[in-house]
Amino acid sequence: LIKSCSMKTFVDYYDELKDMSISDAKLIDIIRQDMGYKEKATRTRVGKARRIIRNNFEIHVLSRAANSKHAERDTVIGARKLLQQLGQPW
Repeated sequence: LIKSCSMKTFVDYYDELKDMSISDAKLIDIIRQDMGYKEKATRTRVGKARRIIRNNFEIHVLSRAANSKHAERDTVIGARKLLQQLGQPW
């Protein structure tokens, strides 16, 4: 699932993805405007990211991002900050 979503999208939009009061359509618009992704790609990212959250895998995904040797530095730092806020080790 994380490959379809991307660690960067998951970390950068974690708070919005977790907030189920924000509709998928609204979130797709926000991410498309910010990142310039095509609609279908953004729809896939949002769907996969929300599935990760619904299935309670977000700590695993954030830990993976926090320890990634391949992710961008800001993604790694962002994942570590989110884990810290959630009271989780990285």
